[in-house]
Amino acid sequence: PLAALYARAAGRYLVERHTLLFTPRLGGAHTPRSAAAPRRALLVADPAFDRAAAPNLARLAGALAEVRAVAPLYPDVRTLAGASADRARVLAALDDADVVHYAGHAVFDDFRPDQSHLLLAPSGGAGPARTTAAEIEG
Repeated sequence: PLAALYARAAGRYLVERHTLLFTPRLGGAHTPRSAAAPRRALLVADPAFDRAAAPNLARLAGALAEVRAVAPLYPDVRTLAGASADRARVLAALDDADVVHYAGHAVFDDFRPDQSHLLLAPSGGAGPARTTAAEIEG
């Protein structure tokens, strides 16, 4: 589970440093109340992943609508969807985001959790079309 990711440099688990919300559908989501509300959001919707690399997964038809519903919650939003949701753009945008909402497929590796990854769109041969839990931690 994402909450169990351990940040070696900080010596803490992800759940100790960030508020995590999980919901099977957008209707169950809510915004936590805090003293400093997040301002910048990165919203990733249905990356156009390589279907040959993940033949058992389908594109997510409702992901863009989900991201459009979340967008008004934040004053500063960057949306990456379809082909624009590639590795280079997502990793660059992570640095500036207070909140990340990813509406796409995740692939879990039970034996090497740090290699679990989010599927992303290919970006012209600039690395794999995914980002691992270890990269996100960094």
